[in-house]
Amino acid sequence: MRQYELPTHTTRGANDARLAACYNVAMTTSLDTLLAHYSSSETRDTTALAQRLAHAEPDEIDALVHAAAEDEKLAELLPHVVLASPGEAGELRDHLTPETVAAVADWYARLGRGDRRRSHLLRLLASDGGPVALRAWAELVATDPPRENDEVDRAFVPLFQQREFAAEALFPRLLDAVAHREVAAAVLDTANYCTRQRLVDDHPARERAAALGELFGALLQQLERMTESPERLEQDAATLGRQLNETSALFIALCDAIALVGDPKLAAKLRPALGIGHRRLRTEAAAALARLGDEEGIAELLRLASEPVVRPRVLAYAEELDLFDRVPEQFRTRAARAAGELTAWLALPKQFGLPPQEIELVDETRQHWPGYEEPIDCFLFSYEYRLPGGGWSGLGIAGPLTLSLSVDLEDFPPSDIYDLYAGWQAEHEAISLVDAAELSTEDRTTLQRLAAMLAEAGYEQARLVKVGRFFDELHPIYATTRGNQSGHVVLDGQTPHWYPTGSASQPLTAELAYDMHKGRKLLRMFNPAPRAAAPEDVA
Repeated sequence: MRQYELPTHTTRGANDARLAACYNVAMTTSLDTLLAHYSSSETRDTTALAQRLAHAEPDEIDALVHAAAEDEKLAELLPHVVLASPGEAGELRDHLTPETVAAVADWYARLGRGDRRRSHLLRLLASDGGPVALRAWAELVATDPPRENDEVDRAFVPLFQQREFAAEALFPRLLDAVAHREVAAAVLDTANYCTRQRLVDDHPARERAAALGELFGALLQQLERMTESPERLEQDAATLGRQLNETSALFIALCDAIALVGDPKLAAKLRPALGIGHRRLRTEAAAALARLGDEEGIAELLRLASEPVVRPRVLAYAEELDLFDRVPEQFRTRAARAAGELTAWLALPKQFGLPPQEIELVDETRQHWPGYEEPIDCFLFSYEYRLPGGGWSGLGIAGPLTLSLSVDLEDFPPSDIYDLYAGWQAEHEAISLVDAAELSTEDRTTLQRLAAMLAEAGYEQARLVKVGRFFDELHPIYATTRGNQSGHVVLDGQTPHWYPTGSASQPLTAELAYDMHKGRKLLRMFNPAPRAAAPEDVA
């Protein structure tokens, strides 16, 4: 069969070429020239400027800050400013001059609370890493903090991305920001991080241990009301969910802070949390008590290993606290760990938001997997949700990756399911998939003619929908029917490979069919021993 070329002038390729050209312009033009052009131009293309600002020197950023404070159009460039990291060997130095830091603080105040650009100013100060900038940052956060979650993240994340910074300059002033619920968890996380990284001698809240205990008690009462009688709060589900997430984040940060402060007297504040219904929060309270040497907390932590949704976290804490051998053996196996990893993944807010009622091991094998140098244990699990609005079941993988796709896989053998997940995960510049519409009319017509060969093999009404490239091979993909089943055929060389659609509500799409096909090729490439072929694999 003729090897037809896939289209090369795709949108992605055009974008890559445009970005490369913008980078060349940015790196060969002075920042002053780019700023002058941007300020006077009617267009707002920031691509070249963003490249240049990402490599700006401190004095250039100083100049930009002063100019942008007076020019609304230049102020739009704030999101593109990335301050260089601290000097070699952890040398802590101010990148921004004291005058520029003062200008940033003044600009922050003038913008007002409703202006989302303020979080970029906080990010600029946090990225500096020096004592002058961080003292100003802590003052702004303590007196007038950001309000929205994405703005809080933008303001705090640079601290966690730096190898070393002037942490002592943040405290104790930053701890005053705990009074603001929007940033309280982030403030405590920062203090905990500085303690773990030994950027400070003692936990910054050590002198405020009693206040931490009081805050924890009040928070626990609020959580109990939210989890046990949410209907009394008379709030919509979205608002309640957001408040529960914010309260949970603060609860976890408080547990960590109390454990790091290390005051045994605080154990009495933590123990009531062992009765809370939320398993993740109960795990954090038990771990904090265990760090304080509390036997009641240790016993609860070990018991929670039986709960798959928190098992990965429990085992991690048990290893950290030298309690791993006391965890019941059936919860320490590789399969038990894998079940916990998949359950925890399913319970993430972006997935189902809660763990399944049932999870059961379907298959386990040790095999070479793309991306791993040595063979790795692979596990397949079936899981089931029983919900008031109806049930849901699926098959997920743990080991080389943790994932469950929204597709009915119950009629596929384990080897096919491993193939699907391996192909879904695979990324390589020589592996791609394009819509048939992106081919030239001539190539599309020629490949469609091959449907006649498929008709002779029993595939009816074959229609070209995709074309895959697997290194030097080209694989046309056709939507078709076989008997009473709909599905897709991947033409690999002269051999058609059949992939039935399955459930109409959770179908194996053309993209997923090709994932399964290329995954099979990859796993056979990595695993020389013969693997059983899927039924009706070859026509």
